[in-house]
Amino acid sequence: MGLGYGLDNNGDIYGRLVQPDGTAVGSADIAISTAAQDAQWPFVVFNPQMQEYLVAWQEVDPLATRANWNQFTYCYNIRAQRIDADGELRGEPILVSGAIDCQWVPIISYDSATNQYLIIWHDHRYRQGMTPPRVPETSKEIFGQWLSYNGQTLELSGDNFVVTTSTAPPHGPAPRYQQYATIVYHAGSTTCSGVTTGPAAASTRRSTSISSG
Repeated sequence: MGLGYGLDNNGDIYGRLVQPDGTAVGSADIAISTAAQDAQWPFVVFNPQMQEYLVAWQEVDPLATRANWNQFTYCYNIRAQRIDADGELRGEPILVSGAIDCQWVPIISYDSATNQYLIIWHDHRYRQGMTPPRVPETSKEIFGQWLSYNGQTLELSGDNFVVTTSTAPPHGPAPRYQQYATIVYHAGSTTCSGVTTGPAAASTRRSTSISSG
């Protein structure tokens, strides 16, 4: 059976802690998102400094209806949830992006040097051919968001920022942390890499190299 989609589906996000040898920890699944609307495409990383996991996923906007879905107004949002090392949820889900139209397929990277996360995803807020036009008009974008700790609270650091400005649909976002965040994406038959040096620079600075591939 194929994976359902959007308003025609009602998927939830569950998890289970597993030992290195593959043995499950505990007897109960971890209910991460059981909202009435569909949730899909979870991605998880572990933070050894905070001894917790961060899970991100796409979830249908609670205001989505058949009418505004077909008008590309409300679609999927990006959410995240902290989970402690024992499998207990920490705090409420974090709305990472609730922009107009669809945000899909989040990927998380964790920077142990600064104790920050970078989440990136496919984004359709600048969809072409809309009335009134969305500026700039593109096919599909890659957007990102930094998350930082304020004491024991995990918060968004700055706003969503655009990584791509391609008119070809970008596919396969893949973040990686070294001394800074390196973001790699594919747009059509072209491979591009963008570099951001931190939350303060993310929305204003992007160095790009392009090679065929």
